[in-house]
Amino acid sequence: MKNTINVNSHFDLCFSKLEKLKDKILIVVDNKRKLIGTITDGDLRRYIIKKKKNRKISEMMNKKPKYIFEQKKYNYQKLKNKFLNINYLPIVNKK
Repeated sequence: MKNTINVNSHFDLCFSKLEKLKDKILIVVDNKRKLIGTITDGDLRRYIIKKKKNRKISEMMNKKPKYIFEQKKYNYQKLKNKFLNINYLPIVNKK
């Protein structure tokens, strides 16, 4: 998927992918495609300012992202109220 990136990917790929995305957020996954974090445009900018060399995705990602499990029906108003200040919410399955 265009909005996911493997945690072991090169920093330049992360930068390039974020640049192309309208929503400016990447879902970070491990080799088994398990959600392990998120990276936003802001995360990337703050990280670049702090770190000059040996940039790693695992150091700049949010390691405790909010997410919900895949279901057939959602009450989107309840989700909006529960996650008031969250713009993006990954939907994952049990695998």
